[in-house]
Amino acid sequence: LQSNQTKLLEFFASAVALCRFCWIAKHSPATIMLSRSINRVATHVSKASSRSASWRQMSSAPAPQAGSATMNTSALLGMGVVAVGGYVFYTSFLQDSLAGAVPVAGHVDYAAVRKDIESLIEEDDNRGPLLVRLAWHASGTYAKKDKSGGSSGATMRYEPESKWGANAGLGKARALLDPIKAKYPNITYADLWTLAGAQAIETMAGPEVSWRPGRTDSPAPGQAADPKRHEVAKKIV
Repeated sequence: LQSNQTKLLEFFASAVALCRFCWIAKHSPATIMLSRSINRVATHVSKASSRSASWRQMSSAPAPQAGSATMNTSALLGMGVVAVGGYVFYTSFLQDSLAGAVPVAGHVDYAAVRKDIESLIEEDDNRGPLLVRLAWHASGTYAKKDKSGGSSGATMRYEPESKWGANAGLGKARALLDPIKAKYPNITYADLWTLAGAQAIETMAGPEVSWRPGRTDSPAPGQAADPKRHEVAKKIV
């Protein structure tokens, strides 16, 4: 409910900002000149069409007035506001509900999770590269041929993967994140590990990494997780 209220507030804030922009744009000299140019072109096209229709005698109806083919700039801007506002409302509020992407496992405050990961790294600079390596190795098992492996499942929790030589030392990284997993039980290990890697890059002054939730945890080695068990809205957070 709180998330929906936040989305509504964001939508109305965006709509207000858009209306303000349109008002400013409407009264700017450039917009006025553009509007006049559009009206002149529309009038010219309307007159040409009227002459053509009269010459061909394809209709007995009177020729349309030149001004009827023009559209008021305010109307155009209003239509633009409605269209953009509707799009913002759909993408921020309705899209996930219509898709049925309601968090089954419960709400996760990903912003708070990011902050806790950032605090971990700030306590010890060596933790950043370690968390990046955890996310990298958890994801690096993906096989394109049969679409197996990858970060979803968080199978590094189990043997033999946890004992692979390439994963040596990553038990420490997983242990670092265990208190955060306990604090936010609704986040999956698979999401937590990959988010930790993305946040570590940003915390170490790297570029912003686009990250989406929605990965699942395997309940046992070699056993696929139920995708509906941790179904969440897969938006960048």
